Amino acid sequence: MIAERLKQDGVDLRVNATVQRVVKTSTGVQLILSGGTQVEADAVLVSVGRQPNLDSLGLLEAKVAHGWGGIQVNKYLRTSQKNIYAAGDCTGGYQFTYYAGFQGFMAVRNAFLPLNKKIGVGESALGHVH
Repeated sequence: MIAERLKQDGVDLRVNATVQRVVKTSTGVQLILSGGTQVEADAVLVSVGRQPNLDSLGLLEAKVAHGWGGIQVNKYLRTSQKNIYAAGDCTGGYQFTYYAGFQGFMAVRNAFLPLNKKIGVGESALGHVH
């Protein structure tokens, strides 16, 4: 729906385009896309998304379940390894500082206190581990 509205407003929408080079011109910018296509524009809006960077955590060696969207945790923020908890952006949930802080608090609480607290409805992380 948004894409259609942008097109109606005259926006040249390029999805999954690979930009090789951006050149500032006197009237705006020139984009050189892969394959040599050149696009002139007044302004450019780039949306690239976000994805957790898990490469250096050694999750395979620790046998912690994870996927393209992050580390899988249960409703207590416990990973597939009962002694490992995860919180924040790496779990693929909401990517907000305060939410990550809340999850971090809850993960530490659940790791060290005998009565675990669940993350509430709408606050669950990426996946569930049983």
